[in-house]
Formats: sequence, C-alpha cells, structure tokens
Amino acid sequence: MQLPMRIYPIFFYVWMKRTLGDIYPLNFATPQTPKAEECTVLKHHHNNSETEAKLHFEKKLTDIFNAIEYQTSDVVSIMFAHQSTEAWTTLCNSILGARMNITGSWPMDTEMANRSLGLAAAALESSVTVSCRPPERKGYASFKQVKRAIEEKVTEEVNSLYQLGFRGADLLTACFGQAVSEFGKYESVEKADGSEVKVADLLELARSAAFNALLRGFDGDEYTRFYIGWLQMNGMGDTDFDNAAKFARVGMSINISDIFHHNLLIKTGNQQHLASYEERIQDNISGTKAEHPLIDQVQRAMKLWKEENRKQLLRHIKTVGSEANNSFWRVLASLKELLPEGDDLKQVEGLLANAADLIQNCDKVFINKQTTLDF
Repeated sequence: MQLPMRIYPIFFYVWMKRTLGDIYPLNFATPQTPKAEECTVLKHHHNNSETEAKLHFEKKLTDIFNAIEYQTSDVVSIMFAHQSTEAWTTLCNSILGARMNITGSWPMDTEMANRSLGLAAAALESSVTVSCRPPERKGYASFKQVKRAIEEKVTEEVNSLYQLGFRGADLLTACFGQAVSEFGKYESVEKADGSEVKVADLLELARSAAFNALLRGFDGDEYTRFYIGWLQMNGMGDTDFDNAAKFARVGMSINISDIFHHNLLIKTGNQQHLASYEERIQDNISGTKAEHPLIDQVQRAMKLWKEENRKQLLRHIKTVGSEANNSFWRVLASLKELLPEGDDLKQVEGLLANAADLIQNCDKVFINKQTTLDF
C-alpha cells in the first residue's frame, strides 16, 4: 500500500533526526529552531521585558557587525527598512560599536505603494542602503562643529533626493546615515558642558536639518509651515505620538498644544495623523479672512469646491486668493505635489485646474462686509 504524500515529510524528519542527530546533536537538540540567540527584539523571549529585548537586539547586532568588520576592511552594505528614530539609533549604535562608520546612505524603491501596510500607515516605500567601513577616527570634536557639518550635509542630501522624487519617510531616513557619518569620524563628540553626544541626539539633529531644508524658501505662517513640513516628512498616515513634540521644537514658534488645539493633527490612541480638510472642517476651522492661516484658507476652499458651492467659493477666493501669485495658490500647488491619492488631492487638483476661472470671476461677486462665511 502506497503511503499518502503528506506522510513522507514526517518519515523524512524522523530519519534525519535519528541519523544526523547523532552527528550534530546540538543542531537537533530542540524540535524547532532555537530562539534564544535570534537577533530579534521580541520581549516574550526576554521575560516580557522590552528593555531586556532591546539590549539583546543591540548586542546581537553589534556582534554581527564585529564579525563582519573582523573579516574585511572593504565597504559593507546594509539594507535597512525602518523609519523610527529608535530603530535607527539601535542600528547606528551597533555599527559604531563594531568599530565601523557609516560613509553614505541612499534609498531604493523596494516596496509596493498599494500594499495593505502602505495604504494604512506612513510606511516606507523604499529600503535604505547604508554603506560602512572601518573608520579612521581623529580624536575629539565639539558638538557645534559636528552640528554645522551635519546640517550642511543633510541639506545637500535632501535637495538631491527631493529632485529625484523621494518624499516622506524615505527622504528622512536616508538622511540619518549622513548625520552619523560625520559623528563617526571622531573618537568622541562633546557638548559645551562636557557631556558626550549620543546617536539619538544626532538623529534628532538630522530630522531638524531635513525639516528646515524642505521648508527653505516656503513663505507662510507657522501653522501652514508645520502642515506642509509634516506632510513632506510623514505623509497622511499614522505616526508615533512623540513625533509631534519633536517637530514643534524644530525652529518654530508654535508648540505641541497649539498644534493639537488648531486640529492640525488628529490623535488615534498612541498615534496621530495629519488632519484631512474634512476632519478639520468638522471642527469649524477658520480661514475666512486674509490674516487667517493659509492652510485654513485653502482647506475651506477645498470644502466649498467639493460642495459645488460656487457663490461662497468665489466670495472666499475674492478675500484670500484674488491674484494668481497669492500665497493661497502656492500652498495649493505644494499640496498637489505632496498629497497621496485620495479625496484631498482630488479637491486640490480641481481648484488648481479652475484657478484662472475662479480668479477672473471672483471680482464679479458682490461682497457684503457684514457677511460671514460660516458653514
């Protein structure tokens, strides 16, 4: 009688364990692949402790890079696909701890934008390749000196990658390697008070430099600058809660409470996402006057356009965008380039496609100064 095909793998496994198990007893000591030495950050392998799991992961990574550095003095390429600062801190600590330094980093498109994860979050569309080699470290440096070098290098990288079409998290993470490469040239980098600079400090500096580079030349109020900058760095998807506080510290006069009070970000549990025009309109944003934030003016126009409320829209355009070179239209042009496919982009494209008609006809609308444009 012939045995069913599904039985064969069982017999093969039993034969392999009995035969090869005598020769390689350690390899067959457990019924499954040993998990204790895996290079993972799974806390259930470490007494349910996140701290122990992270320490284990960083130590294992360092051991791996140590072994690589021991075997070669040539360039080593590492592909990394993670956008969180914490994950990059771990990677960079391990590389530097293994006596290597990052000499460059660049993104490569490796992910489908329409995959389920890509549609649901501010996920990477590319993987970042980090090149490393044993460093020639040259003593000590001041944080001020390294900070200046990082800002120059990250600004140059942002401008280059932006022209190549990289946006969002891909653009930011590619800059992390550039920041660490400047740091890794020295044995130690110290602040003015004598404290040693850590990798996490550098990555925050890289984030700030990238943000400032992206907004260079963009004239607008702080709320609009924040909205455009966040859109470029994180898209419309969910991000970790602490990102908002970090962004608010990047050379802006508004703080985290201002950002949430103005409904620029929407909280969802421990995460947040950039508010769409409909989410903000529901909270009765302003935007009816020329002195109101540009993003408010623009998103009010988006709502009026979707509702096909031409009369109100023409009144609104007369107030905030009666000239083609108004900042109102420049913000719409920026949103068109940055917004992902969806309702927001559709309304922006509609307004821009009809800009000439709206500007031409807004002068024909009689505006009563006592009239308010509330919804």
